[in-house]
Amino acid sequence: MVGETKPLSYLPISTLREICGVEPQKMREELEEKGLAVIEFTQEESGVGGGALYTYDRDALRRVLESGRSTLEKNKWPTEPDEFVRNLKVFAEDPDLYNLVMQVFADPRLKKD
Repeated sequence: MVGETKPLSYLPISTLREICGVEPQKMREELEEKGLAVIEFTQEESGVGGGALYTYDRDALRRVLESGRSTLEKNKWPTEPDEFVRNLKVFAEDPDLYNLVMQVFADPRLKKD
């Protein structure tokens, strides 16, 4: 489901193994074959029990980040896709930044003006 309308997604490693029946490396290979970027985070890095596998469409994410560049810069967040994803464990109180993060995940709770 990752692409233009949902630039970024993740699944806990435990969900991949227990519910999907797939090892993280196999999932990584399948996603990368589709042209998606993949980063695996440990539990400590992600705050997700057992770790998480994040996947994203770099081009789609880059477009969203560019549209929110001023919010990212104001909060000292990276504006490049790979660094942005690596920075997701750090969160701020800024509602504009919160909405931008919700937008890249295509979260239905996104507050729209």
